[in-house]
Amino acid sequence: MQKGVLIGIFVICLVLTISFISAAENITSVDDNSEQAKVNKAYNWLEDKVEGNCGSLSIDQQIFSLLALSYNSNIKSECRGKLVQETNQQCWPKGSCNIKTTAQAILALNKAGDDTEKAEEWLLSQNKTPTDLIWYLEIDSNEATTCNIKSGAGQGYAINIDSEKKLSGNAGGCLTLEPHGYWLRVASSCYDKEFEISCDKGFLTTLLYSRQGSSTIYVSETVHEGSAGDTTKEKIESFCFKQGGNCNYEGSLWAANVLSYLGRDVSSFLPYLIAASEDTENKKYLPDSFLYSLTGQQEFYIKLLNKQKDKHWDESGEEFYDTPVAMLSLYGGEDSRITDAKNWLLDKQDKDGSWRANIRNTAFILAAVWPKVADTFDDGDPDDCISSNLYCVPQTECDEAQGNVLNAYECAGLKVCCDKQKTIDTCAVQGGAKCDSSTHKCSYGGSTVEASDITSGQICCVGGTCEEKEPEITATCTSDIGTCRITSCRDDEEEKSSYTCQYETDKCCAQKQEPPKNWLWIWIFLALIVLVIIGIIFRDKLREVWFKTKSRFGGKKGGVQPPRGMPPTLMPPGARLMPRRILPPGAVRPIMRPIPSRKPESEMEEVLKKLKAMGK
Repeated sequence: MQKGVLIGIFVICLVLTISFISAAENITSVDDNSEQAKVNKAYNWLEDKVEGNCGSLSIDQQIFSLLALSYNSNIKSECRGKLVQETNQQCWPKGSCNIKTTAQAILALNKAGDDTEKAEEWLLSQNKTPTDLIWYLEIDSNEATTCNIKSGAGQGYAINIDSEKKLSGNAGGCLTLEPHGYWLRVASSCYDKEFEISCDKGFLTTLLYSRQGSSTIYVSETVHEGSAGDTTKEKIESFCFKQGGNCNYEGSLWAANVLSYLGRDVSSFLPYLIAASEDTENKKYLPDSFLYSLTGQQEFYIKLLNKQKDKHWDESGEEFYDTPVAMLSLYGGEDSRITDAKNWLLDKQDKDGSWRANIRNTAFILAAVWPKVADTFDDGDPDDCISSNLYCVPQTECDEAQGNVLNAYECAGLKVCCDKQKTIDTCAVQGGAKCDSSTHKCSYGGSTVEASDITSGQICCVGGTCEEKEPEITATCTSDIGTCRITSCRDDEEEKSSYTCQYETDKCCAQKQEPPKNWLWIWIFLALIVLVIIGIIFRDKLREVWFKTKSRFGGKKGGVQPPRGMPPTLMPPGARLMPRRILPPGAVRPIMRPIPSRKPESEMEEVLKKLKAMGK
């Protein structure tokens, strides 16, 4: 009895143990699929690839690895040292300085605690004035007035403003009146001059600009107000970062953002960056992400989110590079599309934790979306600034909030940790109107501003009205058959010229389809092969059947037939045909032979049965 009880207890304990082990395995399995587990797996993969090998990596891989893994002291020391060797302390790579690479290296080294002042100064020195921007001077007044415009030490010119705000008069060689009469166009030879404006009534002055060949007019963020008799000053200060003597747009985006992150004034680069963002060839760089970081303007935020395709970004054909570029400025946001992008990246993650085993892209994704810093690595908290109830915002937004940048706290990408959050009024308080961004736009003369009560899919239009958008041509390629690519299709794709993309120069690329196979001919060919093999194996029997059939049915197949009523001549084996003798007519009378009688019906039926059997 006691033995049976002990056995029962043992069985129960065994079952419970197995159940606990199974439950633990299930929990582990769930934990392995959690977001944090997948992120940790990616970091482990990257550390394995980088630690001890930083010297063999490309400069791009070194930069982004340092940006993502600066919390690891060994990798930080190794990659920092290798990156410093690639420069003369001013620009990267050594011997062929590149604007974009230099800006990215400055960002990585600064986050690693290095002094990058010399490199920053070199970057700022690589500026030039863009030649493809058109500038205008606007003078506005609520009542008719007369103004005087003077440039430098030259004489002044009188300009009249009527009650409808139209201008008239001669403003000299540097300024010409536009046909519509509301602005003065600045001659390109006078871009370096400062204009002084005074009026006898209250007035406003500002600068406008546009890209050559574009109908879009941009308003400068700086507006000067003057009372009667006051003087305002306007001077064009517009630059880009040059590469090889020409403006380099992608390099300018990175350089301006990195320098702004480091507290440098880059406002003079904004006109070029904003105006050139509409160029087709520049859309692949996702300028809206950089412009949102630089300006904090809601319109760039909305445009960036609207460029999301299937929960990620892919403007250049590199989805695992473009997505972290977008997330650089979106980090910390609450829009559902940001969460969608993070989930999409986790769904596309390889089993080893990387993204297509690409060191640069894997490091960039981690640095932009799931950053880790040394102070918080042990407890798994991804962001020291946010966890401390502070604010990760663009440098300009912290300045607008009159806050302090706290360098002791870390933020992802190009954002700084600020102790204050910008206060945003409602759209109504700012005198604006809410518009549905998918169907309407802010009319000419108005501007889109941030508002605390604006939700996703809305804009706040101040100084204008909600104007219905013209219908846009949908990019049928993406939704119907393939993917729009900027340059060319991949090796496993083919171009579909009958499908359109959003941008005319893009190509619609679809997965190559295998041509349909004609299985009928394959089966016929296989059947012939089988028949040939059977013929070779049974060739002797088939030969015998063939000769028997031929001998029995030869007369019916068109062969030589014996005279009617005479049987075929049968020659014994080895017999020889004698040559036929020709006799004169009447010499010999032919011998008449009796016609053989027909075989009985029973014998004929037996022959037919044998033939049928042979046919089977």
